[in-house]
Amino acid sequence: MNKEKLKSLLLVFLIITSVMLTQRVWFRSPLELLQTEASYFEVSEALLAETREIVLRPERIVLGFGGGINNSHHTHLDHSNLNPYWEAGKTVLAEYFTQEADVQVVSYETYFQAFSGRNLEFYFGEGTPSTFLAALLGPMDNSVTQNLQMIQRILIPARSPEVIYMVDGDGTYYQLSLEETPLEGDWPDLVELLENNRPGTYVKYYPLFTYVGNDVLLPLSYEENLPRIFVESEVDTSNESRLHERVRTFFDENFDFVKIIRETTGSHIYMYGYGQQEVRVSKQGRLEYTAETGNESGSNLNRAFNTALEFILINGGFPEGAYLKAVTAIEENGNRGFSFSFGYCMKGFPVEQKRIASSNPIEIDVYGDLVKRYQAMTRQVMGMPEVRPEEGIISPHRLIEDHFNALLEDLRHRMAVDDEVETYEEDVEGDELLRQIEDIRLIYWDREETNRRQMLIPAWRIQIDGEVYYFDAHEGIQLNR
Repeated sequence: MNKEKLKSLLLVFLIITSVMLTQRVWFRSPLELLQTEASYFEVSEALLAETREIVLRPERIVLGFGGGINNSHHTHLDHSNLNPYWEAGKTVLAEYFTQEADVQVVSYETYFQAFSGRNLEFYFGEGTPSTFLAALLGPMDNSVTQNLQMIQRILIPARSPEVIYMVDGDGTYYQLSLEETPLEGDWPDLVELLENNRPGTYVKYYPLFTYVGNDVLLPLSYEENLPRIFVESEVDTSNESRLHERVRTFFDENFDFVKIIRETTGSHIYMYGYGQQEVRVSKQGRLEYTAETGNESGSNLNRAFNTALEFILINGGFPEGAYLKAVTAIEENGNRGFSFSFGYCMKGFPVEQKRIASSNPIEIDVYGDLVKRYQAMTRQVMGMPEVRPEEGIISPHRLIEDHFNALLEDLRHRMAVDDEVETYEEDVEGDELLRQIEDIRLIYWDREETNRRQMLIPAWRIQIDGEVYYFDAHEGIQLNR
């Protein structure tokens, strides 16, 4: 009898223990989850520093070969050919970030005069924080960071780099002068660099609209026939086991307790807890991650940037040719954070997407030390033949001519809406359209229709009065109607 009672007591003890352990597994607290998430961040300092340097490279560089205000010509370097010019540029810029440079606001005309000579002009997307470049080049507190919060462009005259120019995020032009010029051997010879590294054949860009007061660059013709290329998404949705492994890093040890939902659209949803963490992967390969971050808040931009880089490195990494595109301060329910957008290049040219709500291939929102939102849609080249239409690349000025009336009508409509009038048809003439062209460059256009065998199309990206138009560079049709 005593033996039977002992067995019963042991059975009751085992049942109670089993229930307690089951609750411990299935009902982990959000705090414990966030602590586990934070423990993911084990990226080495060396890898983090290397990644920062890679993604902070300019989106593009424009080389100026001189010739004067009315006769200068330039060329756009694609992202894969930046290295020698950016390394030389960093050597020059390091002097400005370590010395106390004289910083003065100047006119557009002063900037354009320097732009008309031999120079290197660096473009940083929609702007990069000056403190990010300072972390690469010198002390954080210097005359550059004290005067410019964001840097959108940097122009270094080749013949006299002791005076350079910068454009901030608001479009204000600055002239920076050094008090002490480095010794000749410590200073790169930019004139020699431009001459010796000039491509054998390159597309010449000219400021063709100076007669209406616009210095935007565009080529008379584009001799290089950029191919159409077949790509696939870096997130493979055709193989479920590989997809599970790709998503596992977002949940780490919690992945075994993740609920998986397969939608009829082909999307997969991975959920942990009650909205604590979620990863959604579309049939096309767009990955979106969201997580609860509680009352996390922070105003340390460099720390938030490191958090973003670490998170991305652990959860799939960056595609080749990645660069920082934009940084925005954000706030939600009184909690402050930062949103970082990244672009990437194929064959040296930026990839832009059809998706209207978010045209950036990679976006990540950081509050304090936690990531609240992350989304990525990046591609990789497939081993399929490239397509090069015999007609070649249509010049952008021909596209402007072919679509002139439609572009002018759209400009009139937007100006009328902005000024709350019915029409501007009588006042806005053709010269105003040319005057409002802000940027023209060649990119790859991703329709984002399929996961595999998606054809990327070379397209001219033309920005007019803040509005962006995309035109098929081979066929001339507008792509983003």
